[in-house]
Amino acid sequence: MKTTGDVVVAQFTGDAVALDGLPYRNDYCWVLTFRRGLVVRAHAYLDMVAVGELVDRVGRPS
Repeated sequence: MKTTGDVVVAQFTGDAVALDGLPYRNDYCWVLTFRRGLVVRAHAYLDMVAVGELVDRVGRPS
C-alpha cells in the first residue's frame, strides 16, 4: 500500500472458490482518493483475462 496526500494505492491478490468449485484468483490495484475521511473517487484495475476465463467456466450472473 502506498499513500500520497489524499490518494491511497492498494495492490493485492484475491482468492476465492468459484461456483464450479474451482479456485479463482485475480490481482487487483485500487486507487482511492479521500476527502474528509470519505472515498470520493475510486479506480479499480484487475486482470480481465482471469475474469473472462471465470465467466467462460461458470457463466454470467443473472
